[in-house]
Amino acid sequence: MRTLKQGAVGPDVAAMQLLLNTIPQTLIARLIEDGVFGRKTTIRVIEFQKNAKLVVDGVIGPQSWAMLDELTKALLPGGTHPAGLGAWRDEPFREAVLKIALAEALPVSNVSDFVSLPVVPDAIVLPPLGKAVTRTPQRWRFGWPRLKRYYDESVIGVNANFWRQTNEIKIAGQIEVITHLDGVRGNNWRIPNIADPNKGGMHWCGIFATWCWIQAGVPTRWPFGGPPVGIKKRAFSVESAEPKPGDMLVQGGSLVHHSLLLPDDAGKNHFLVVNGNSDGQSVLIKPITRKSVVAVYSLEDFAKK
Repeated sequence: MRTLKQGAVGPDVAAMQLLLNTIPQTLIARLIEDGVFGRKTTIRVIEFQKNAKLVVDGVIGPQSWAMLDELTKALLPGGTHPAGLGAWRDEPFREAVLKIALAEALPVSNVSDFVSLPVVPDAIVLPPLGKAVTRTPQRWRFGWPRLKRYYDESVIGVNANFWRQTNEIKIAGQIEVITHLDGVRGNNWRIPNIADPNKGGMHWCGIFATWCWIQAGVPTRWPFGGPPVGIKKRAFSVESAEPKPGDMLVQGGSLVHHSLLLPDDAGKNHFLVVNGNSDGQSVLIKPITRKSVVAVYSLEDFAKK
């Protein structure tokens, strides 16, 4: 594909406009796919580049083409993608998983600590269950109801009483007692880790990935601490078979992290993934190193049921 900028005209411009229109949740009106790179197309390109963490210049060059191609392979109906489709389309549930995950990340994360909101007093305050609360949030996390939904719809044992429970957690170097609900809605807070308050709270990367699977129809749930129920964990190394889009990758090391593989060509040393509980407790698209991946939960198990 040639490099495109404002003023360009042709079928490749129309293809680019089609790809931009396919990415969900843009804040800009749908482009007319007329093959003319005008002012509105430039504005949409700039928005896309900002959200994808690319160089923001309004020009569709090799990097922007590659990102457009990989992000939209999962979103266009069979046979319509300008670059063609991979063999994984024989497994349509993978496409459903990726549509759901990408919609949580684009054009901006539906959950993020990078943005905080004023605290709104509860209309109905339910008494906490457990130790007396010692601290409440001064600001709320952007999208906290969405994060609560990830827990409600995917984690075994989460119910109304769970959100009222209190436990200890370290906040700003001090051990505090907070409700589980405030762990979700407090900006830069987490739900307390019941076993060890010094660990800083629960991480929800695996919960997010499992939620995306559940929304796509995968019959699984996430117990506290993981892993997803009914899905076999396979060790991964450089000699292993390649995982497929929608599979859950597990990174090892001092902090285990889970993410969903995107259809991409991120090079021989990296995977491109969408992951919850990323920077700023956001849902982001990022490359990860292949050598950091130690295991895979594959949707093959679901396909064979």
